Amino acid sequence: MVVDREFLKNVYHESVVKMKWHSDIEYKLLNMYLVVYPVIATVLLAIYELVKDKTTYLSITISLSIILTIFTILIHLKILREHKTYEKIGQQVVKIWKYFDLFQIGAYIPGEQIMDSTALTFGRGPGYKYTLGIFWTITIITDLILIISGILHYGYTI
Repeated sequence: MVVDREFLKNVYHESVVKMKWHSDIEYKLLNMYLVVYPVIATVLLAIYELVKDKTTYLSITISLSIILTIFTILIHLKILREHKTYEKIGQQVVKIWKYFDLFQIGAYIPGEQIMDSTALTFGRGPGYKYTLGIFWTITIITDLILIISGILHYGYTI
């Protein structure tokens, strides 16, 4: 079989560019999300100064917590969708590698294998799970801060 190396290089390069675009969305969302926290803290301080009614303040802190959680759920779903596309692109590359027998010992270089079996999972890494973990950890901590602030202001002791 004659291998068109330029074809392989181009497909691989285009696939990696597409995969990078989909994974960059995670980082852009994370950066955007990290800006939200100081805004929430500022809003919480302003509300604390402006709202004297304890019940209203508690309701606002719980509402902010709910909004933040809904926002995190939407981001979670977006990251899952982007990862699914990322994974599909990676598996398309693996199919091309298989087609050109890059996993076969001796297919192109006597006694050697160009790709080892770990390449079969190309695009299926757990990195997106770590990003989701960061989102949820920050959300849970912020939710707790919001709710505890509302409860303490209301007059309950924890």
